[in-house]
Parts: sequence; C-alpha cells; structure tokens
Amino acid sequence: MKTEDLDLDLLKILVDIVKKSEDPEFEKHFNKAVFHLKKLAESGGA
Repeated sequence: MKTEDLDLDLLKILVDIVKKSEDPEFEKHFNKAVFHLKKLAESGGA
C-alpha cells in the first residue's frame, strides 16, 4: 500500500467523522487538521 492510499483512506474516515458530528467547533478543528494533512502530503509525507 502506498502512502497516498493511506492518506486517502484517512481523509475518508475523517470526512465520515465530520458528517456524523453536530458540534460547530469540531468543523474548525477538522479544517485545521485537513490543512495540516495537505501541507504534510505536499511536503512529501512525515
């Protein structure tokens, strides 16, 4: 399994969590997490 596959699976899981969450604050934290994940992916991983 490539790192990209793992990242996509992780993002799908996170999206599912967000859809199930009704907490408005949660979305802010999620967006911040996604931003950092994207930056990490762009920089070539951990």
